[in-house]
Amino acid sequence: LLVQQPSIIKRPIVEYPGGILVGFREEEWSAALF
Repeated sequence: LLVQQPSIIKRPIVEYPGGILVGFREEEWSAALF
């Protein structure tokens, strides 16, 4: 997958009790994790 889609390396993936965050959007992370 990483060879076929190298841009995915730059996208953090975080699983948290309310779901999964893909990519980094500060407002989404703040709402979900803080």
